[in-house]
Amino acid sequence: MSRNRRKQARTFVGTVAAGVLAVAAVSGCGAGFSAETNHVTGAVDGLDAVANNILVRNAYLRGPANTGEQTELYLFLLNTGGDVDRLTEVRADFATSVVAQGNVPLVTLLPGRPVSFLPDSRDKLILRGLKTPLVLGAFEHITLVFARAGEVGMDVPVQTLQQAQNEA
Repeated sequence: MSRNRRKQARTFVGTVAAGVLAVAAVSGCGAGFSAETNHVTGAVDGLDAVANNILVRNAYLRGPANTGEQTELYLFLLNTGGDVDRLTEVRADFATSVVAQGNVPLVTLLPGRPVSFLPDSRDKLILRGLKTPLVLGAFEHITLVFARAGEVGMDVPVQTLQQAQNEA
């Protein structure tokens, strides 16, 4: 091998090694106790569903909860159609009642305007009088009833608030 070829090979190997070190340095910048990879996340994301022009995103039940207790249903709603719709009822056979707290006796869904029921919002969907315990990782069936879009039945995961926040 000629001197020139060996010099080119050493230059190439040196460039590759520098590149590998640069990638390692850049990818390690998020390491530490507050790194994203340091958070434990659940194996289940919140549920997504679509019913006629209503998009339901990241629906989940706060858990765990014991029989007789209450919990909250968290979700995001978006009316993707051109007509106003309303969420008129939420049914859950595993609870004695579902009540809306805040400014939501009947939720009006304007086209293109999102409506959120989240842990930090004042509007809540509360499921009272649980008939069975809510176990983390389990799924419970709920039905959302809309004035125009009709009924949307879905099996919603039970998660802790921390699991859901880590997955958002």
